[in-house]
Amino acid sequence: MSIQDFDWVPFFEQMALKLLAFENKQMALIQFLKDANVNGLDDKEKNGRKTPLKEIDPFTFVGLICKHSSEDSLKRILKVLKEKLNIRAKVQASFHGIPIANGQQTWLFSYKAERKNDDVKKLWTLFKQSMKGLDSIEPETFLDAIDVKCSGTAKLTQALFRARPSIFLPVDSQTSRYLARRGLRYKFYNLKEYLEVIESLSSITTKDFFRVSYEAYLENKEITDIESFNISNIKQASKSSNTFNDKPGPEKKPILKARTTIYKYARNSGKSAHAIRKADFKCELDPHHKTFNSKAANKPYVEAHHLIPLGAHYEFENNLDVVDNIVSLCPNCHRLLHHSIKEEKQEKIRILFEKRRVALESKGLAITFRSLFKYYGDDLFDDL
Repeated sequence: MSIQDFDWVPFFEQMALKLLAFENKQMALIQFLKDANVNGLDDKEKNGRKTPLKEIDPFTFVGLICKHSSEDSLKRILKVLKEKLNIRAKVQASFHGIPIANGQQTWLFSYKAERKNDDVKKLWTLFKQSMKGLDSIEPETFLDAIDVKCSGTAKLTQALFRARPSIFLPVDSQTSRYLARRGLRYKFYNLKEYLEVIESLSSITTKDFFRVSYEAYLENKEITDIESFNISNIKQASKSSNTFNDKPGPEKKPILKARTTIYKYARNSGKSAHAIRKADFKCELDPHHKTFNSKAANKPYVEAHHLIPLGAHYEFENNLDVVDNIVSLCPNCHRLLHHSIKEEKQEKIRILFEKRRVALESKGLAITFRSLFKYYGDDLFDDL
Protein backbone atom coordinates (compact mmCIF):
# COMPACT_ATOMS: atom_id res chain seq x y z
CA MET A 1 0.00 0.00 0.00
CA SER A 2 1.22 3.49 -0.78
CA ILE A 3 1.81 6.26 1.74
CA GLN A 4 -1.47 7.81 0.55
CA ASP A 5 -3.25 4.88 2.19
CA PHE A 6 -1.92 6.13 5.55
CA ASP A 7 -2.64 9.83 5.10
CA TRP A 8 -3.95 10.05 8.66
CA VAL A 9 -0.34 10.01 9.89
CA PRO A 10 0.65 13.65 9.15
CA PHE A 11 -2.69 14.93 10.47
CA PHE A 12 -2.37 13.11 13.79
CA GLU A 13 1.28 14.07 14.19
CA GLN A 14 0.47 17.74 13.60
CA MET A 15 -2.50 17.52 15.94
CA ALA A 16 -0.26 16.10 18.69
CA LEU A 17 2.19 18.98 18.34
CA LYS A 18 -0.67 21.50 18.57
CA LEU A 19 -1.86 19.88 21.82
CA LEU A 20 1.41 20.77 23.53
CA ALA A 21 0.16 24.34 23.98
CA PHE A 22 -2.88 23.28 26.01
CA GLU A 23 -1.45 21.84 29.22
CA ASN A 24 -2.72 24.88 31.09
CA LYS A 25 -5.82 25.27 28.89
CA GLN A 26 -7.38 21.86 29.30
CA MET A 27 -10.94 23.21 29.44
CA ALA A 28 -10.40 24.54 25.91
CA LEU A 29 -9.58 21.01 24.72
CA ILE A 30 -12.71 19.69 26.36
CA GLN A 31 -14.73 22.40 24.65
CA PHE A 32 -13.20 21.49 21.28
CA LEU A 33 -14.44 17.93 21.75
CA LYS A 34 -17.90 19.20 22.68
CA ASP A 35 -17.92 21.40 19.57
CA ALA A 36 -17.13 18.30 17.51
CA ASN A 37 -20.02 16.42 19.19
CA VAL A 38 -17.69 13.95 20.91
CA ASN A 39 -19.38 12.44 23.95
CA GLY A 40 -17.93 10.71 27.01
CA LEU A 41 -16.99 13.94 28.80
CA ASP A 42 -18.82 13.37 32.09
CA ASP A 43 -16.76 12.89 35.24
CA LYS A 44 -18.07 11.10 38.34
CA GLU A 45 -17.83 12.08 42.00
CA LYS A 46 -17.47 9.66 44.94
CA ASN A 47 -21.22 9.79 45.55
CA GLY A 48 -21.80 8.65 41.96
CA ARG A 49 -23.02 12.06 40.80
CA LYS A 50 -22.01 13.00 37.27
CA THR A 51 -20.16 16.29 36.79
CA PRO A 52 -18.58 17.94 33.75
CA LEU A 53 -15.00 16.85 33.08
CA LYS A 54 -12.56 19.65 33.97
CA GLU A 55 -9.17 18.15 33.14
CA ILE A 56 -7.84 16.04 30.30
CA ASP A 57 -4.54 14.80 28.88
CA PRO A 58 -3.62 14.68 25.17
CA PHE A 59 -3.68 10.86 25.02
CA THR A 60 -7.26 10.76 26.28
CA PHE A 61 -8.20 13.66 23.98
CA VAL A 62 -7.11 11.67 20.91
CA GLY A 63 -8.55 8.42 22.31
CA LEU A 64 -11.99 10.00 22.58
CA ILE A 65 -11.75 10.92 18.91
CA CYS A 66 -10.68 7.42 17.90
CA LYS A 67 -13.57 5.64 19.58
CA HIS A 68 -15.60 6.61 16.51
CA SER A 69 -15.11 3.64 14.17
CA SER A 70 -17.19 5.15 11.34
CA GLU A 71 -15.00 6.91 8.79
CA ASP A 72 -17.68 9.54 8.24
CA SER A 73 -17.83 10.30 11.97
CA LEU A 74 -14.05 10.53 12.22
CA LYS A 75 -13.82 12.85 9.25
CA ARG A 76 -16.56 15.08 10.65
CA ILE A 77 -14.80 15.36 14.02
CA LEU A 78 -11.38 15.95 12.50
CA LYS A 79 -12.69 18.73 10.25
CA VAL A 80 -13.84 20.58 13.36
CA LEU A 81 -10.51 20.01 15.14
CA LYS A 82 -8.56 21.03 12.05
CA GLU A 83 -10.14 24.47 12.32
CA LYS A 84 -9.97 24.70 16.13
CA LEU A 85 -6.30 23.70 16.32
CA ASN A 86 -5.23 25.33 13.04
CA ILE A 87 -3.89 22.07 11.59
CA ARG A 88 -2.48 22.43 8.08
CA ALA A 89 -2.57 18.75 7.08
CA LYS A 90 -5.64 17.61 5.20
CA VAL A 91 -8.29 15.48 6.84
CA GLN A 92 -7.46 11.94 5.81
CA ALA A 93 -9.38 9.76 3.40
CA SER A 94 -8.43 6.49 5.10
CA PHE A 95 -7.54 5.26 8.57
CA HIS A 96 -5.53 2.10 7.89
CA GLY A 97 -3.53 0.98 10.91
CA ILE A 98 -4.91 3.39 13.49
CA PRO A 99 -6.19 1.58 16.60
CA ILE A 100 -9.87 2.25 17.24
CA ALA A 101 -10.43 2.88 20.94
CA ASN A 102 -12.97 0.89 22.91
CA GLY A 103 -15.81 3.29 23.72
CA GLN A 104 -15.71 2.30 27.39
CA GLN A 105 -11.93 2.55 27.71
CA THR A 106 -10.93 5.82 26.07
CA TRP A 107 -9.82 7.62 29.22
CA LEU A 108 -6.27 6.93 30.41
CA PHE A 109 -7.24 8.13 33.88
CA SER A 110 -10.09 7.15 36.19
CA TYR A 111 -13.15 9.07 37.34
CA LYS A 112 -12.60 11.84 39.88
CA ALA A 113 -13.91 9.50 42.61
CA GLU A 114 -10.77 7.37 42.24
CA ARG A 115 -8.37 9.71 40.44
CA LYS A 116 -5.20 10.86 42.16
CA ASN A 117 -4.44 14.56 42.05
CA ASP A 118 -1.38 14.11 39.79
CA ASP A 119 -2.67 11.37 37.44
CA VAL A 120 -3.44 13.72 34.56
CA LYS A 121 -0.19 15.59 35.19
CA LYS A 122 1.78 12.33 34.88
CA LEU A 123 0.22 11.68 31.47
CA TRP A 124 1.02 15.23 30.35
CA THR A 125 4.63 14.77 31.44
CA LEU A 126 5.01 11.63 29.34
CA PHE A 127 3.29 13.29 26.39
CA LYS A 128 5.66 16.26 26.45
CA GLN A 129 8.72 14.00 26.62
CA SER A 130 7.38 11.72 23.85
CA MET A 131 7.03 14.69 21.49
CA LYS A 132 10.81 15.09 21.67
CA GLY A 133 11.46 11.47 20.74
CA LEU A 134 12.11 8.07 22.30
CA ASP A 135 15.44 9.12 23.79
CA SER A 136 13.82 11.95 25.70
CA ILE A 137 11.47 9.73 27.73
CA GLU A 138 12.59 9.14 31.28
CA PRO A 139 12.08 5.57 32.61
CA GLU A 140 10.35 6.83 35.76
CA THR A 141 7.97 9.00 33.72
CA PHE A 142 7.04 5.99 31.59
CA LEU A 143 6.37 3.84 34.68
CA ASP A 144 4.34 6.59 36.33
CA ALA A 145 2.10 6.83 33.27
CA ILE A 146 1.62 3.05 33.06
CA ASP A 147 0.64 2.96 36.73
CA VAL A 148 -2.11 5.57 36.37
CA LYS A 149 -5.38 3.75 36.94
CA CYS A 150 -7.11 3.07 33.59
CA SER A 151 -3.81 3.37 31.70
CA GLY A 152 -1.60 0.26 31.27
CA THR A 153 0.87 -0.92 28.66
CA ALA A 154 -1.51 -1.62 25.77
CA LYS A 155 -3.58 1.57 26.05
CA LEU A 156 -0.52 3.74 26.68
CA THR A 157 1.44 2.46 23.67
CA GLN A 158 -1.66 2.83 21.52
CA ALA A 159 -1.87 6.44 22.69
CA LEU A 160 1.81 7.09 22.02
CA PHE A 161 1.41 5.54 18.57
CA ARG A 162 -1.54 7.77 17.65
CA ALA A 163 0.52 10.81 18.60
CA ARG A 164 3.79 9.74 16.92
CA PRO A 165 3.01 6.77 14.64
CA SER A 166 6.43 6.98 13.00
CA ILE A 167 8.40 6.18 16.15
CA PHE A 168 6.08 4.43 18.65
CA LEU A 169 4.77 0.88 18.24
CA PRO A 170 1.32 0.02 19.66
CA VAL A 171 1.82 -3.20 21.62
CA ASP A 172 -1.83 -4.18 21.90
CA SER A 173 -3.86 -7.33 21.21
CA GLN A 174 -3.34 -6.94 17.44
CA THR A 175 0.41 -6.38 17.28
CA SER A 176 1.16 -8.75 20.18
CA ARG A 177 -0.16 -11.67 18.13
CA TYR A 178 1.79 -10.41 15.12
CA LEU A 179 5.02 -10.28 17.16
CA ALA A 180 4.43 -13.64 18.83
CA ARG A 181 3.93 -15.42 15.50
CA ARG A 182 7.40 -14.22 14.52
CA GLY A 183 8.99 -15.36 17.74
CA LEU A 184 9.50 -11.76 18.86
CA ARG A 185 9.08 -10.32 22.31
CA TYR A 186 5.78 -8.62 23.02
CA LYS A 187 5.49 -8.46 26.81
CA PHE A 188 7.06 -5.55 28.66
CA TYR A 189 6.74 -3.82 31.99
CA ASN A 190 9.01 -0.78 31.74
CA LEU A 191 10.60 1.57 29.21
CA LYS A 192 13.74 -0.53 28.72
CA GLU A 193 11.68 -3.60 27.84
CA TYR A 194 9.37 -1.58 25.56
CA LEU A 195 12.42 -0.34 23.64
CA GLU A 196 13.61 -3.94 23.35
CA VAL A 197 10.25 -4.88 21.78
CA ILE A 198 10.71 -2.10 19.22
CA GLU A 199 14.31 -3.15 18.55
CA SER A 200 13.36 -6.79 18.03
CA LEU A 201 10.75 -5.82 15.43
CA SER A 202 13.15 -3.41 13.73
CA SER A 203 15.66 -6.25 13.42
CA ILE A 204 13.40 -8.13 10.99
CA THR A 205 11.67 -5.32 9.10
CA THR A 206 12.15 -1.72 8.01
CA LYS A 207 8.42 -1.13 7.61
CA ASP A 208 6.82 1.87 9.25
CA PHE A 209 5.01 1.00 12.46
CA PHE A 210 1.69 2.20 11.04
CA ARG A 211 2.09 -0.36 8.23
CA VAL A 212 2.91 -3.06 10.78
CA SER A 213 -0.18 -2.11 12.77
CA TYR A 214 -2.39 -2.51 9.72
CA GLU A 215 -0.73 -5.76 8.61
CA ALA A 216 -1.24 -7.15 12.12
CA TYR A 217 -4.94 -6.30 11.93
CA LEU A 218 -5.33 -7.98 8.53
CA GLU A 219 -3.32 -11.03 9.56
CA ASN A 220 -5.34 -11.58 12.72
CA LYS A 221 -8.59 -11.14 10.83
CA GLU A 222 -7.54 -13.77 8.28
CA ILE A 223 -6.89 -16.25 11.07
CA THR A 224 -10.23 -15.50 12.72
CA ASP A 225 -12.07 -15.75 9.42
CA ILE A 226 -10.81 -19.30 8.84
CA GLU A 227 -13.28 -20.70 11.35
CA SER A 228 -16.28 -19.16 9.60
CA PHE A 229 -15.56 -21.26 6.51
CA ASN A 230 -15.75 -24.67 8.13
CA ILE A 231 -19.51 -25.33 7.96
CA SER A 232 -19.73 -24.29 4.30
CA ASN A 233 -16.64 -26.42 3.56
CA ILE A 234 -18.31 -29.48 5.08
CA LYS A 235 -21.40 -28.89 2.94
CA GLN A 236 -19.37 -28.57 -0.24
CA ALA A 237 -17.15 -31.51 0.55
CA SER A 238 -20.15 -33.79 1.07
CA LYS A 239 -21.35 -33.32 -2.50
CA SER A 240 -20.81 -36.37 -4.65
CA SER A 241 -19.47 -34.47 -7.64
CA ASN A 242 -15.92 -33.15 -7.53
CA THR A 243 -16.52 -29.46 -8.22
CA PHE A 244 -12.91 -28.33 -7.88
CA ASN A 245 -10.13 -29.02 -10.37
CA ASP A 246 -6.78 -28.95 -8.54
CA LYS A 247 -4.17 -28.10 -11.19
CA PRO A 248 -0.48 -28.99 -10.63
CA GLY A 249 2.21 -26.37 -10.08
CA PRO A 250 2.31 -22.97 -8.34
CA GLU A 251 -0.65 -20.61 -8.53
CA LYS A 252 -0.63 -16.89 -9.02
CA LYS A 253 -1.36 -15.02 -5.79
CA PRO A 254 -5.00 -13.83 -5.67
CA ILE A 255 -5.89 -10.17 -5.87
CA LEU A 256 -6.13 -8.08 -2.72
CA LYS A 257 -9.82 -7.26 -2.44
CA ALA A 258 -11.33 -4.24 -0.75
CA ARG A 259 -14.40 -4.68 1.43
CA THR A 260 -15.32 -1.25 2.83
CA THR A 261 -12.03 -0.35 4.56
CA ILE A 262 -10.91 -3.96 4.96
CA TYR A 263 -8.41 -5.46 2.52
CA LYS A 264 -7.99 -9.22 2.30
CA TYR A 265 -6.79 -11.77 -0.20
CA ALA A 266 -9.54 -13.59 -2.05
CA ARG A 267 -9.94 -17.23 -1.07
CA ASN A 268 -11.74 -20.18 -2.61
CA SER A 269 -13.83 -22.15 -0.12
CA GLY A 270 -14.09 -24.93 -2.70
CA LYS A 271 -10.42 -25.68 -2.15
CA SER A 272 -10.98 -26.21 1.56
CA ALA A 273 -13.93 -28.48 0.77
CA HIS A 274 -11.78 -30.43 -1.70
CA ALA A 275 -9.02 -30.87 0.90
CA ILE A 276 -11.54 -32.20 3.42
CA ARG A 277 -12.95 -34.60 0.86
CA LYS A 278 -9.46 -35.81 -0.11
CA ALA A 279 -8.86 -36.61 3.56
CA ASP A 280 -12.12 -38.60 3.60
CA PHE A 281 -13.49 -36.43 6.39
CA LYS A 282 -10.77 -37.64 8.75
CA CYS A 283 -8.24 -35.88 10.94
CA GLU A 284 -4.85 -35.83 9.21
CA LEU A 285 -3.02 -35.91 12.53
CA ASP A 286 -4.79 -39.12 13.50
CA PRO A 287 -7.51 -40.64 11.28
CA HIS A 288 -8.81 -42.58 14.29
CA HIS A 289 -9.91 -39.39 16.07
CA LYS A 290 -13.67 -39.59 16.43
CA THR A 291 -15.92 -36.59 15.93
CA PHE A 292 -19.64 -35.99 15.65
CA ASN A 293 -21.59 -35.99 12.40
CA SER A 294 -22.22 -32.52 11.06
CA LYS A 295 -25.91 -31.69 10.66
CA ALA A 296 -24.91 -29.63 7.61
CA ALA A 297 -23.82 -32.68 5.64
CA ASN A 298 -24.26 -35.78 7.82
CA LYS A 299 -20.50 -36.35 7.58
CA PRO A 300 -17.86 -36.43 10.32
CA TYR A 301 -17.21 -32.84 11.36
CA VAL A 302 -13.68 -31.76 10.53
CA GLU A 303 -12.17 -28.33 9.97
CA ALA A 304 -9.94 -26.93 7.23
CA HIS A 305 -6.65 -25.42 8.38
CA HIS A 306 -4.09 -23.62 6.22
CA LEU A 307 -0.74 -25.04 7.32
CA ILE A 308 1.04 -21.86 6.22
CA PRO A 309 -1.45 -19.28 7.56
CA LEU A 310 -3.09 -17.02 5.03
CA GLY A 311 -1.91 -14.07 7.11
CA ALA A 312 1.59 -14.81 5.77
CA HIS A 313 0.53 -14.10 2.18
CA TYR A 314 2.57 -10.92 2.04
CA GLU A 315 5.76 -12.96 2.51
CA PHE A 316 5.14 -15.27 -0.46
CA GLU A 317 5.02 -14.73 -4.20
CA ASN A 318 2.58 -17.59 -4.81
CA ASN A 319 -0.89 -18.40 -3.55
CA LEU A 320 -1.20 -19.92 -0.06
CA ASP A 321 -4.86 -20.81 -0.60
CA VAL A 322 -4.10 -24.09 -2.39
CA VAL A 323 -5.29 -27.62 -1.58
CA ASP A 324 -1.77 -28.80 -0.73
CA ASN A 325 -1.57 -26.15 2.00
CA ILE A 326 -4.92 -27.12 3.54
CA VAL A 327 -5.17 -29.93 6.07
CA SER A 328 -8.26 -31.60 7.50
CA LEU A 329 -8.33 -31.65 11.31
CA CYS A 330 -10.74 -32.69 14.03
CA PRO A 331 -11.83 -29.71 16.17
CA ASN A 332 -9.58 -30.76 19.06
CA CYS A 333 -6.44 -30.94 16.92
CA HIS A 334 -7.32 -27.67 15.22
CA ARG A 335 -7.57 -25.90 18.59
CA LEU A 336 -4.34 -27.62 19.65
CA LEU A 337 -2.45 -25.87 16.85
CA HIS A 338 -3.66 -22.52 18.16
CA HIS A 339 -3.72 -22.94 21.93
CA SER A 340 -1.47 -25.78 23.13
CA ILE A 341 1.92 -25.51 24.81
CA LYS A 342 4.91 -25.00 22.54
CA GLU A 343 6.26 -28.56 22.70
CA GLU A 344 2.96 -30.22 21.82
CA LYS A 345 2.19 -27.69 19.11
CA GLN A 346 5.67 -28.13 17.64
CA GLU A 347 5.31 -31.91 17.49
CA LYS A 348 1.97 -31.81 15.64
CA ILE A 349 3.00 -29.12 13.19
CA ARG A 350 6.16 -31.07 12.37
CA ILE A 351 4.03 -34.13 11.53
CA LEU A 352 1.86 -32.11 9.16
CA PHE A 353 4.89 -30.35 7.68
CA GLU A 354 6.64 -33.63 6.82
CA LYS A 355 3.45 -34.88 5.16
CA ARG A 356 3.07 -31.75 3.03
CA ARG A 357 6.62 -30.48 2.52
CA VAL A 358 7.12 -31.92 -0.99
CA ALA A 359 3.61 -30.96 -2.08
CA LEU A 360 4.14 -27.41 -0.85
CA GLU A 361 7.38 -27.16 -2.82
CA SER A 362 5.49 -28.23 -5.94
CA LYS A 363 3.22 -25.24 -5.42
CA GLY A 364 6.17 -22.86 -5.15
CA LEU A 365 5.82 -22.70 -1.37
CA ALA A 366 9.21 -24.01 -0.25
CA ILE A 367 9.59 -23.39 3.47
CA THR A 368 11.63 -24.80 6.35
CA PHE A 369 10.00 -26.11 9.49
CA ARG A 370 11.65 -23.37 11.51
CA SER A 371 10.20 -20.69 9.23
CA LEU A 372 6.79 -22.34 9.35
CA PHE A 373 6.75 -22.62 13.12
CA LYS A 374 7.37 -18.89 13.58
CA TYR A 375 3.76 -18.35 12.49
CA TYR A 376 2.67 -20.41 15.49
CA GLY A 377 4.65 -18.39 18.02
CA ASP A 378 4.94 -19.66 21.58
CA ASP A 379 2.34 -18.29 24.00
CA LEU A 380 0.56 -16.74 21.02
CA PHE A 381 -2.75 -16.16 22.78
CA ASP A 382 -1.51 -15.76 26.36
CA ASP A 383 -2.68 -12.64 28.17
CA LEU A 384 -4.01 -10.99 25.01
